[in-house]
Amino acid sequence: MEFPLELPIFIPYRPSIRVCLFNTLVHAGAIFCLVMAHLPHTVTVLVGVGILMHYGFYLKRFFSPQNICFKLDREDRWQLLRPGRAAVDLSLLPGALVHPRIVVLCFREPGSRTHSCVLTRDNLDAQTLRRLRVRLRWPYK
Repeated sequence: MEFPLELPIFIPYRPSIRVCLFNTLVHAGAIFCLVMAHLPHTVTVLVGVGILMHYGFYLKRFFSPQNICFKLDREDRWQLLRPGRAAVDLSLLPGALVHPRIVVLCFREPGSRTHSCVLTRDNLDAQTLRRLRVRLRWPYK
């Protein structure tokens, strides 16, 4: 078995089914609360259409194929790898959530574009998730 801090860690990004189901429940709960709020009908319809549009945009992004991979090397440098493109250096923003069941990372590209990465047990294998948690809690210095 390899030592968790030795090799670079490659994190292929795949959307999480659990996060999608949670997001579906949140949108359904928002619609339920909107119906129970007894607001004027025009407000209810406008806000309801906004909630459904947001959910539609989320599902479109969820089902669009993304072949991206994040790489963490020995010097704690992050890179975004896309097929057919050059690697992009990323900076890890503070406030990463590291928990045994979920890891949430936020990155910033040099052009100030941000990327969020939610990693759970259903979209990353257990060994890679374990190695990533170790590296995030005890980085090389």
